[in-house]
Amino acid sequence: MFQEIVGSILLVFTVGLLVKYRPKTFLSWYLCLLCAAMSIMSITAGGGSWILQLLQTASQMIMAVCSLFYLHREKVFPQYTIKRHLPTIIR
Repeated sequence: MFQEIVGSILLVFTVGLLVKYRPKTFLSWYLCLLCAAMSIMSITAGGGSWILQLLQTASQMIMAVCSLFYLHREKVFPQYTIKRHLPTIIR
């Protein structure tokens, strides 16, 4: 029951990130996809020992915070995204 609740909260958080920040790069879309996949797996395959549930919840929270930081940085510093990805486009 606990994992289903955490997974639902993470799924709502991921949709909120998609709506608010509108990802622009492949990496930001990939991070949102990973968050959504983790939340769906948590909802469908929740259960196990309490240690496993604690580790899964901790990894989900870390993933959500990392996605939030990356998308926020991408929105606040758009020139950083362009400068960082420009050499890979030229090559």
